[in-house]
Amino acid sequence: MIWTIPGLILGMILGMIFDIKIPESLTVYIAVIILSIIDALLNSIIKEFKYTGFNLPTFFAGLIFNIIFSIIIIFLGERLLINLYLALNFVFIYRIFKKAYILQFYLVEYISKKFK
Repeated sequence: MIWTIPGLILGMILGMIFDIKIPESLTVYIAVIILSIIDALLNSIIKEFKYTGFNLPTFFAGLIFNIIFSIIIIFLGERLLINLYLALNFVFIYRIFKKAYILQFYLVEYISKKFK
């Protein structure tokens, strides 16, 4: 958990240094995968506050399941000529904001206990 922020910063720096072109046909997949990763990270942070701690196998299982399930839904939507990726974006963004709201309360509680 301690390596999350440095890993994100390193990834952003490497992304700025290396100019990687992503084909337009894959941008929908990449966007949903990024949202899935953010959702899983917030979920792991909440679990660390709420329960005993961070569990790496559970994190990766949830992350991989979200990514695979999302890719299958997008692929089926493309075959049916329906923009299902919009629904996935909505769901993931809703979950991200919901978890950020929950995380806010855990952080306030944690800080208030620490400075009491």
